[in-house]
Amino acid sequence: MHLQSIIPYLRVGLLLVTFLTECVVGAEAFAQSKSLTWAWGNAPCGDMLNCETGCSACNLPSEEDASFFGTGATWIGVRPCPHPIVTGDNAVFTESWEMSPVPEKMVIISGMTLTSMELDSVIIHHRSFAGGPTMLRVSLKRDLNGATDVVYEGPITDAMSAISLRDLGCAEVAPGMALGGFQLILQPFGSTDGSWLLDEVRVVAKPCAIDFTTGIPGQLDVYRSAKQGQLFDLLGRPVPQQAAAGFYVDPVRRVIVY
Repeated sequence: MHLQSIIPYLRVGLLLVTFLTECVVGAEAFAQSKSLTWAWGNAPCGDMLNCETGCSACNLPSEEDASFFGTGATWIGVRPCPHPIVTGDNAVFTESWEMSPVPEKMVIISGMTLTSMELDSVIIHHRSFAGGPTMLRVSLKRDLNGATDVVYEGPITDAMSAISLRDLGCAEVAPGMALGGFQLILQPFGSTDGSWLLDEVRVVAKPCAIDFTTGIPGQLDVYRSAKQGQLFDLLGRPVPQQAAAGFYVDPVRRVIVY
């Protein structure tokens, strides 16, 4: 059988292998996913919120793994007051927000990690009350010493609702550091009246993919197309321009099926 005649079968086989590889990688990533949930429940803990007109609530997140953990939420420029919304579950009321986001008023949600973790999803349950803030800005630091990026800005309703943010990048452990981390900065705005209720913040993460060419954690994407610039084999070695059919990695960490 001539080589030309079997090339279509090779391509079909490569696509099948790629599909199976994605399934395996996806299953492994799901199995390794970790989460942190700030829910402000009634259970006593080492960091309690208290309010004369409300109740007490734990300000620490629940965690599933000691290698991925959170700290108590930080309330800057506002006074948090937990109130029960159902038995055993509180929402934290805050008031005196501004018409526009200001650095003097925010809520900071922080997490720490022993290994580089991709922030797969952030889910925020919240609402406005009695003419409170109408908009929410969410900013993110993927590195505690790095830049802050605005990742969401949208309306707040008068009914409890959820914001779901996906694929927020990799929180890396910098070279020479024992820990990495992230910070979510929440800033309601649009009204100086009423209250903002924060019911729950949940962060789900999974191990970052590794860049085969540099060893640097990153988000790995599978890309089916012709070659895009210099390619590397799975050992990080440059391949010639007329590469044989197979799997390669391009300079922006995409897996190429060629």
